[in-house]
Amino acid sequence: MRLRAFLLGAALLALFGVVLLRAAKVQLLDRSRLARLQRDQTRRELEWAPRRGMIVDRRGEPLAVTQDVDSVFADPSAFETPRARQMAAARIAGALRLDRARVLEKLSQPDRRFVWIKRRIDEASAQRVRGLAIDGIELAKEPKRFYPQRDLAGHVLGFVGEESGQEGLERELDQHLRAFAGSARELSLHGSTLLRAIDWAVQPVSRIEVAGPRGDGPACDMHLLALQTYRPRKIVVRKVAERPAATVCVGTSCSLPVSTAEQLAGLLEG
Repeated sequence: MRLRAFLLGAALLALFGVVLLRAAKVQLLDRSRLARLQRDQTRRELEWAPRRGMIVDRRGEPLAVTQDVDSVFADPSAFETPRARQMAAARIAGALRLDRARVLEKLSQPDRRFVWIKRRIDEASAQRVRGLAIDGIELAKEPKRFYPQRDLAGHVLGFVGEESGQEGLERELDQHLRAFAGSARELSLHGSTLLRAIDWAVQPVSRIEVAGPRGDGPACDMHLLALQTYRPRKIVVRKVAERPAATVCVGTSCSLPVSTAEQLAGLLEG
C-alpha cells in the first residue's frame, strides 16, 4: 500500500515537473517566437500611398485628379491545400486576365499573409473578383491618378509612376502633391506660379486693343483694366482715336468693339 502511494506521488510529482519545465520553456525560450506569431496573426501593417493633391488651371478646372480604385490582394495562408490554391489561381486569373502560373506562384507562399495580386483595376474587374467570393482574396481601395482633359498639356503635367511623379509638374511638385490632399493652387507661391505656366502652354495669345483720345476718360479706364487683368500670353495695344473702343482677340477670333470698362471686363472674364 505504501509502495503504491509512493509510486503515485512520484508520478504526480514527475508530471508536475514536466508542466513546470514546459511553462519555463514557453516563458523564457519561446517568448519572442510566440510573440512574433501572435503579432502576425492579429496585426497586419500596410503602407498606403497618401491621396495625391489636385492640379488645376487658373479657372479651377481639374487637370489632374486622384480617385480611389480597387486593388486585389491575397492571404496565401488561407489556402490549406495545393488543390485549393490551384482552383483559386485559375478563377482569379480568369477574372483579372492574368497568367494562371503567376497567380499560383503568389498563392504558393503559405508563410506569408499578404501578397498583391493586381493593383488599381477597373470597376468591371473588381465586380468579377467580388463575384468569385473566394476566402483569402480581398479588395482594398488605392488612389489612382486620372487626367480629365486627356492629352491636354500632357507634356507640362507629366505623369505619375507607381510611387511618385515622373515628369513635368507631377515630378516638380511631387513633395507638395503627396503631402497635401487639397488643390495644388492652395500651396505656396512657387506652386501657383508653376500651375500658371500651364496657361502659357495651352492657351492662345490674347490681343487686347484699346483706342481713344489721350488723357482721362473711358479709353484710359479700359487701358488700365486691360493691363491689370491677368490673362496668359496677353498683348495690350493702345491707339489714339477720336472715340473710345476696345476689342479682344483670342487666336483668330475677335470680339465686337466695346466702349466702357464694364463692357471690357465682361469680355475679359469670358
